[in-house]
Amino acid sequence: MSEPAVQIAALIERSRKAQAAIADYTQEQVDELITAMVYAVARDDRAEEIARFTVEETQLGNYEGKYLKIHRKTRATLMDIINDKSVGVIEEIPERNIVKIAKPVGVIGALSPSTNPEATPVIKAIAAVKGRNSIIIAPHPRAKLTNKKICDYMRDALERCGAPADLVLYIETPSLDLTNELMAQCDRILATGGVRWCVPPIRVAPLRSVLVLAMRVSPWTTPRILMRRLKRSVFPKPSIWLLHVPLITPYLSLSPFMMRC
Repeated sequence: MSEPAVQIAALIERSRKAQAAIADYTQEQVDELITAMVYAVARDDRAEEIARFTVEETQLGNYEGKYLKIHRKTRATLMDIINDKSVGVIEEIPERNIVKIAKPVGVIGALSPSTNPEATPVIKAIAAVKGRNSIIIAPHPRAKLTNKKICDYMRDALERCGAPADLVLYIETPSLDLTNELMAQCDRILATGGVRWCVPPIRVAPLRSVLVLAMRVSPWTTPRILMRRLKRSVFPKPSIWLLHVPLITPYLSLSPFMMRC
């Protein structure tokens, strides 16, 4: 195995262990975790700190805009999903004798852009944990310290709730090789980013070359599902992927529950 493959395999192993620890969590326990994760970064003092730090590191945007995104957008996303069911029976259709039961996907591989490094990791992380999954975030190199700060706050919040901190992991020194390996080894991909990082040809080409269901948010925030070279032997039984896409003015926030039934 190459060095990037070994590094990512170690992260995947830690992430799977953490995910297994919450696989039997109740809906109430899951919702407590995501609430704590959002509060850890969206409260006034933290939001101000993160906003200033993000602008200083990335040299993109302005303090006011960053503050509003971390302070309001993350809380708005939480409020949009907090009352939705993601554990156990989530829907029954008696006339068709169908009962839908939510099941975690596993380890989510997520890409975070330099243009929105203050909100993207949080929104993707709570979407993953809502479905009792773990997540590994690959940040843009220009925003790696912002990503670390935010993820560390969420990890601390998870520990305070008695859950494994490794439900949220991240690549500390991001590179294309490490990101490619993450996309190849994880169970599902959430790709978001700018032209130089996540959009063709650099990032979507690898997305299409791996046997993993990928979800991408591209410019103009248009969600796309990318599936290619998926063989019946890879997914022998049909899966229903449940996606939840809330519209939060003035942003389109993509927050899929990572679960299947």
